[in-house]
Parts: sequence; structure tokens; C-alpha cells
Amino acid sequence: MYGMEIILQLVQNMAVVIVFFLIGNRLYPSTIHWNYYWRKTVIGILFGVAGVISMLVPSYVGAGTNVSLNNIVMALSAWIGGPLSAIVTAFFIVANSVYAGGIGMLSGVLATLTAAVIGVIFYYYRHADRRHSLQIVYPLVIGILVAFDNLAWALMIPDGQRIEGVRYYSLSLFIMFPLASILFHYFMNVEWTRQRELVIDDMTGLPHSGLFRSQVQKKIHEKTPFYLTLLNIDGLKTIITMNSTRVRNDLLKQISQRLSNWLPPASSACRLEGEQFLICVADPAGKKLPLIGPNYWQELQALLSEPYIIDHKLCHVTISTGITTYKGEALTWDQILPRAYTALQHARESGVNETVQYHEKLSEHIRQRTLIEVYLRTALQENQLLLHYQPQYELHTGALRGFEALLRWNHPELGSVSPSDFIPVAEETRLIVPIGEWVLRQACEMMKRIVPGSSSLVLSVNISGVQLLNHQFPALVSEILKETGVHPNRLELELTESTLMNSLEIAEKQLKKLQNLGVRLALDDFGTGYSSMNYLRKLPFHLIKIDKSFIQDIGNSTEREVAGSMIQFCKQLQFGIVAEGLETYEQLVYLKKYNCDYAQGYLFSKPLPEEQLLPLIEAV
Repeated sequence: MYGMEIILQLVQNMAVVIVFFLIGNRLYPSTIHWNYYWRKTVIGILFGVAGVISMLVPSYVGAGTNVSLNNIVMALSAWIGGPLSAIVTAFFIVANSVYAGGIGMLSGVLATLTAAVIGVIFYYYRHADRRHSLQIVYPLVIGILVAFDNLAWALMIPDGQRIEGVRYYSLSLFIMFPLASILFHYFMNVEWTRQRELVIDDMTGLPHSGLFRSQVQKKIHEKTPFYLTLLNIDGLKTIITMNSTRVRNDLLKQISQRLSNWLPPASSACRLEGEQFLICVADPAGKKLPLIGPNYWQELQALLSEPYIIDHKLCHVTISTGITTYKGEALTWDQILPRAYTALQHARESGVNETVQYHEKLSEHIRQRTLIEVYLRTALQENQLLLHYQPQYELHTGALRGFEALLRWNHPELGSVSPSDFIPVAEETRLIVPIGEWVLRQACEMMKRIVPGSSSLVLSVNISGVQLLNHQFPALVSEILKETGVHPNRLELELTESTLMNSLEIAEKQLKKLQNLGVRLALDDFGTGYSSMNYLRKLPFHLIKIDKSFIQDIGNSTEREVAGSMIQFCKQLQFGIVAEGLETYEQLVYLKKYNCDYAQGYLFSKPLPEEQLLPLIEAV
């Protein structure tokens, strides 16, 4: 019966501790956003107080000795919170043991310290995936080990008390300690984990957007100045396409870790859906904007853009950054956040690894872009799109090689809209798919109408990455060629380097299908992106188009050497070469000197409407 009495007393002891843990569950959520050391200290204090409470309602075995669940509490504190929590909890329990005294004091202190060591070992051994089955297995094993721990150190108690204690409470320990360990673990760690997951992104360890928003809104309410920065991880979608979701998750974890380590005091960050992160940087004093250097955000970009190692492979990303400031104005969260998005959108449109600070003119830019998107959706149906054709000439003979089809848009309200303004919008909205099909069909129909079937003139048509990556695109090209009667060898499809690098493996398969149709393939804007000898040899291009930026400054000795080297490089790989943007006779002289094959530009002709092409064709 005595053993049963001890079990009942331990149950009472356990109930008291659980009640305290339930109270702790109400307190813990407020510490979730604290830094690492404060959180671990709070865990240590909560478990330390729970251990002392357990010691205040023990099961007495004899004079100077008693049994309680304090060492289970000790082990769980170390397992959940690590060494720092273990030290804090041990301080509470050991101090109370020394204060209480008795013949079992020394053995109790040693048992507590041993329980702390057991917990710390499990803390470092714990599996990262935290499988559900281990929610029971780990605390069960800890409970058994702590029971052995208590019995082992009980051997230090004088013989009479030792024999009586081992006889009456050893079985109780091996029943109640594992049970208490499982229950305590559930009421603290499992419940804390559940509450933490409500506000913390488990994958990145950063606050969920809801918690982040409430933190920023508090700063707005208190008129605390801050920077709100929106980061976009460029190329993440490509990484997902070429790898797996697990690789994406590993990458996001590493990015989040770098970001967390970089965050200054009084600052926070969160991950939004997809590939974006929000950062709020404030001054700890909360009275003015933080003092930052001129390259502050560029240094963050450089940090996050450094290569990542995933599955023993290097993984590269670039970062676009949009920044807005809050200086205590009468603004709301819903007014501030769109400014960051506006700045980010402008950064992404500006190039790679760009940083843009919000200003009022950006809003006008976004408004104009929105208008373009709205009107572009009906441009095809309302016959606002048209094609012009720029001639290409062979440099050494002066013979007409063919034409490049160039898309134009005349809108009744917007006027003539630049392709550099509406083509990116068409690609982002996927309107480029129907528009691109229309361009290809119209250009081929022009060839059928005015170019003799025996002619060797070539028609060049630009295609976007969205079109190329559509698995039905090669079939569409074949269908249009058959309908218009244009020989495949007279159609040349132009692709930019960025189009290829967004999804190289898929692009390679599509290009080979187009090659099998007999279509010519040209690499456009060569030299402005990711060119490498490896993929130039690997992909089935017939022609390289050197970007006009290299031609415009060819009179400069340095640029002349660069352009000459590029031409010689392409010649060695046996590509035909077209120079874009030819405008002066000086440029023409140098291009001939470097044996460039073809050129197009305003020196020869501006892009022409269809009705002005016939004289050029008849001259041939």
C-alpha cells in the first residue's frame, strides 16, 4: 500500500506542476519574438519555478529524504531549451535543495545535475525533423533514464533510509517518471510548438506575416520611424523548375538564416508567400530613422547573393530590393506597404540586383504600367498592333539578307507605346502568348504575299521565354509554316540570353524540336547576359546577333577591342553574325574590318511598314 500511496502523492505532485505549466502556456507566446538568449532564459525560469513547486509538495520517504518530479522537470528544461535553460533551471532546483537540507540533499543535487546532463545530451541529439513518433519516445526514454539517475544517487543515502526508499518507491519511479515526462513534455513543448507555429514560420524561423504586420503597426501607432524593405529572390522559380521543392525549402532556410544573422537590433523580418521577404529596420531608441551607410542595402544584397551550397552543389540567386521609409507621418500599413511593392517592381524592371528607393514619381510609373496592362488586353481585338520590318544587309556584298519583324502598338489614348514598355508587361501577364502567335502568323503571311517563293530572303521573328517554354510552341510554328507556305529555312526565330537561362534544360529541348523543323535559330542581344562557350556549343544556333550597345561605342578603342573579340569568338564557333544598331559609317568600317557578316540599323534603313518593302524586294 505504501508504494500506492507514493504513486498517488506523485500524481498530486504532477497535477500541481501541470497547472503551473498551463499558466506558463499563457505567458510564453509573448516571448516568441524575443531574441534567442532571452527566450532560453525564460524557459529556464519557467521550468525552474515548476521544479521548485514540485519540491514543495513531495512524497516523503523518511526523515531528510523525499521524492518529487523536479528532476523530470530539470531534464525536460535542458532538452527543450538547451544548456542555457538547463543552467537557469538547475540554479532554482539546486538552490532549493540546499535550502531544504537533509541527509538526501547531496544525492538530490547530484541527481539534478545528472538529469540536466541527460537533457542536454538529448537536446543535441534530437532529430531535426521531429517526427511525430518521437514526441512520445524521447520523453519516455528521458523519464526512464532520470528514474535510474535518482536510484543511482540514492545509494549515497545512509543504509536504513536507502533500503526503505528503494524498497517502497523504486517501482513508483519507473511508472510515474516516464508518465510525468510524457505529460510535462506535451503540456509545455508540444503546446509551445503549436503556439509558436501560429506566429512563426517553421521553415524559416521568421515571424509569420501577421505577427510582422502587428509589430510594424505598433511602430506606426507609436510614430516610430523605420525603413520597410521588400526583397525579391530572383530566379527562385527557375530553381524550383530545375530541381525540387526540397531544394527550394533548403535555399529559403539558408537565406532566412543569413537574414536573421544580419538583422540589427529593434528590427524584424518575415517571409511572404513565394520568394519575397519583408524587413523592418528601426532605431533601438525609436526616435529617428536608423543611421545607415550609402551602401547599406547593397551590402545586404551582396550577402544574400553569395552562393549557397545545397546537396553539395552551388546555387546562385540575385536579389531585387524595394525600400520605403516611414518618418512618423499620418500613414497606415495599407498605405506604406504598396510603396515598398512599387519600389520593388521598379527595381525588377531596372535589371539584376537593383535597389530602388520609393519616391512619388514611381507611383506615376506604376500607374502608367497599369494602364498599359489594361489597354494591352484589348489591343489585338481592336487592331491596334502592327508590324514593321527592318532590313538586314550582307556587309561585303551589300545584298539584302532579309527582314526582322518588329512589333509596334498605336493606342488612341496612349499614342505610340514603346516596345520596351509594353513587351515586359505582355510577358508578365502571359499576353505575349496570343500576341506572339499573331506576330508570327502576320510576318509569315507577309512573306507569302510579297516575297517570291524562289527568294532566299530570311524573316527574323523575336520570341519570348514564355512562348518558348510552352510545350506546344514547336507544333504551332509548324502549323503556321504549313498554312502560309513559308519554307522553314526562311524563318529565323530570335531568342535572348535571359530567355534561355531562365530554364536552360527545357529551352534546349524546345530548340532542338524547332531545329528538326528546319527553322533557323538566332541568339539575340549577345554579350549582355550569361553567355558561355559551353551553352553556345550545346544549343543549335545558326546565328549570333551582337547587341547594339557594343556597336554604338565601337569608335572607342576599348569597346572596339571587345566587339572585335566577340566577333572572332563567334567566328571560331562557326556562327553567322549580325550587328544591331548600325548608325554611322565609322561603325560600318570597323564591322567590315572584323569580318562581321550582316548588319541592320538606321544607317541602312529604319523599320518599315509592309507597303514599303516591295521596292527593296524587287531590287533583289
